[in-house]
Amino acid sequence: MKDFVWRTGAIALFGLTFILPFQNCAKLSSLKGGEASSSSHGVPHIMRTSSVESLNTDINFRVFDERLSTSALFNWTFKLDNVASGCAPKTASNASTFILNCSAPGSLKVTVEITDAGVTQSLSYSTILQTPSSGNEIPMDVVFEIPNGTGDASWNTAATRVETFVGQKLKLKNMDSGNHQLHTNGKPCPHGNSIAPGATVDCVISQAYNPTADGTVYDHDDGTTARFNLIAYNGATLYAQNCAGCHTALATSTVPMAKVSSILAARSSKPAMMGNAAVQALTRRQIEAISYALGAR
Repeated sequence: MKDFVWRTGAIALFGLTFILPFQNCAKLSSLKGGEASSSSHGVPHIMRTSSVESLNTDINFRVFDERLSTSALFNWTFKLDNVASGCAPKTASNASTFILNCSAPGSLKVTVEITDAGVTQSLSYSTILQTPSSGNEIPMDVVFEIPNGTGDASWNTAATRVETFVGQKLKLKNMDSGNHQLHTNGKPCPHGNSIAPGATVDCVISQAYNPTADGTVYDHDDGTTARFNLIAYNGATLYAQNCAGCHTALATSTVPMAKVSSILAARSSKPAMMGNAAVQALTRRQIEAISYALGAR
């Protein structure tokens, strides 16, 4: 009798040891992407391919929820560095799949609202889009074209404000039919020369500039109503405000030469950064400014 009990227990233990790894493998497979596993999962989620995706490639996201009916409705949205731009949605074969092709690097968040039988749920998925590690990640020239037909109106709107940082060169190209001239009070660059149609003038960003504190930048020929909506950051200041508390002062930083992609990856994975609202709100240009101040390019 004892021998029978021992043999029965051994067989049960062997069976459990054999089955459990495959249960775990099935669960991991469903989380990593591809077709849904035949194993049952109680938690609905967006299936992913990896934690780091590439630029200029189609990235597929698919909802996995065994409870959904065939009449479920899916509303997909995305944000790249907290802005709904930089990626082009593509048509998928079914509504539960979302395809994006992104040309810009940054922190990507995909969200889907699912309505089924009158009940709505929201799912999200975050990943990092990186530039090749061998290339420079910080554009040192920023080009702004004064639109054709601008006349005596503002060059752009607050919604299309140009972001720059100290160390960059802002290249102003006049695509209008008349002359234009940048008027500054010395920030973020000296007062500009007249820009003839088709010509380009450089504004080398040497100082931080915020229109709220430093006054309006505008077209010298047309007055203050012809605004140029612009902001210029100081990477060292941004570092002191957002990074020094954990990584010490800039001169002795524990993360020298940190690349933009590394900062973005840490922001999406490190608890201290994920829980910091100010860090999460930084734009890509602000992160570029911080990376530049740390010596990266």
